[in-house]
Amino acid sequence: MVSTRRVALVTGGGGGIGRAAALGLNEQGIRVAVADVSEEGMELTKAGASDQSILCVQTDVRDHASVKKLVQTVMHEFGRIDILVNCAGIFPVSRVAEMGEDEWDRVIETNLKGAFLCSQAVLAPMRAQGAGRIVSIGSGRGTDGYAGGAHYAASKGGLIGFTKSLALEMINDVVTVNIIAPGITDTPMMRGVLTSEQVERFLQQSPGSRLGKPEDIVALLLYLVSEQAAHVTGQVFTLKFP
Repeated sequence: MVSTRRVALVTGGGGGIGRAAALGLNEQGIRVAVADVSEEGMELTKAGASDQSILCVQTDVRDHASVKKLVQTVMHEFGRIDILVNCAGIFPVSRVAEMGEDEWDRVIETNLKGAFLCSQAVLAPMRAQGAGRIVSIGSGRGTDGYAGGAHYAASKGGLIGFTKSLALEMINDVVTVNIIAPGITDTPMMRGVLTSEQVERFLQQSPGSRLGKPEDIVALLLYLVSEQAAHVTGQVFTLKFP
C-alpha cells in the first residue's frame, strides 16, 4: 500500500537554500528526497534532519538520464512525488567580455535546463496523483542583472518565463508552479561571489543590517506547498534584502 504522506524532492539540497528547504519540509512531517552532485553535502543535510528519513540521490540536473534515474529512485522508495523544489544552481563570476562559452553553457544548463528537466520529469506522477507543487528558487538578479554574472542573471530571468508558462499549462492538472526570487542571501555560494566591500554595502542596505538567510525563505516555501496556496500559481515572489 502506497503511503499518503507527502513527498518533496529538493534539488541542490546539499547546502545553502536547498538544505534549509529540505530541513524545513522535513520538520513539517514531509518525506524528503535530496538531489545534489555533492554526496558530502547531502549527508550533512541528512544529519541535520529531525527524523533522519531524508533520501539522498547523487544527481546531475543537467543530464536527462540522471534526472530520470532520480525520479525513478524517489518513486521506488516513496511511491509518490508531491512537491518539487528546484534549487540547484551555480554562480561563477565572469564579465561578458572575458566569459568563456563553456562557462555560459554550464550556468544555463545547471540553473535553467536543470529546472526544466526536473519539472518535466515530475509532471507524470503529479498528474497521476491529481495535484502537485513546483517551486523554483530564482533570484533578484534575474530582473535586476548583475555585473560579472550575466549568465546567472539570464538563467534566473529565463526561469521566470519558464515558471509562468508551465503554470499556464498545468492549470487543469491542479499542479501549481511558482518562483521565489530572493535578494542577496548569505550562503557559501554567495560568499564565494561577493567581495568584502560588496558585503559591507549590502549590509548597509539591508533591514536589520544583515544579509538574508536561507531560513528566511522557508516560511514562504511552506506556504506555497500548502493546501492554502492551492490557487496560487504562476507567481514570482521577490524577497528583497537587498
